[in-house]
Amino acid sequence: MLKAQINSHNKKLLTLFAVLGITLNVPSFSEESKTSSLSSEQKAEVELVVRDVLKKDPDLVEASLRAGMEKKEAAAREEAKKAVKAEHKALFEDSKDPILGNPNGTVSMVVFMDPYCGYCRKFQAVLLGLVKERKDLKVVYKAYPIMSNESKQAAEEEMAANDMGRFQDYHEAIYESSVRSRKERFALAEKNKIDLAKLKDNIPGISKSAGAAAVEKRLEGNMKLGRKLGINGTPAFIIGGELHPGMVGKEELIELINAQAKK
Repeated sequence: MLKAQINSHNKKLLTLFAVLGITLNVPSFSEESKTSSLSSEQKAEVELVVRDVLKKDPDLVEASLRAGMEKKEAAAREEAKKAVKAEHKALFEDSKDPILGNPNGTVSMVVFMDPYCGYCRKFQAVLLGLVKERKDLKVVYKAYPIMSNESKQAAEEEMAANDMGRFQDYHEAIYESSVRSRKERFALAEKNKIDLAKLKDNIPGISKSAGAAAVEKRLEGNMKLGRKLGINGTPAFIIGGELHPGMVGKEELIELINAQAKK
């Protein structure tokens, strides 16, 4: 009988998960039980056993899944760290990237942001405050438009403004506004005295100029780089060789900057 073959609660429970194709992080689960082939009668028997195990130890599944998730997250962080090291030049030394703060700052961080990501807009306020306070801080901006087509168009416009030497003006205008269309963003450009004809001449889809082609290539490079690092959401930033996915508050960011400044 199956009960005689599986002599512990963990093995009984995990055999069912093996049948369902789920692997949990419990040491007593043998390779043999992972690959065992069960009949329909055996599967039904395991289900009864599982109900009993869960009744007696309801935290088993949650703890096992949590342990498995933590292991995956640790592995992902390690892979991201390797990728950051391998792509250091593309991340920190591309002269075409927009810069916030001091271009010669001794503490560098790279940010991946989407113009229409709500958390990016909150993070933007934190960044702007810090680059004003910290004269040693250099922030390399990587437009990473993953939210929508409007995000992509806004990112194209940001890069076009960067090629005109007007990145920060246009970037801040977009992030601080509620406009949602290219027409409205062009009105913002004019309000900030940005040459609209020159801006349009560097925007893919509007112009076929070399500048527009360069903007398109740069954004494609950003997307490719982000995928190599495993960035699936924004904001994400890199400092001290570590990738930090998600927004952090001012105090936590200051701690990271101070730690890097001491190196």
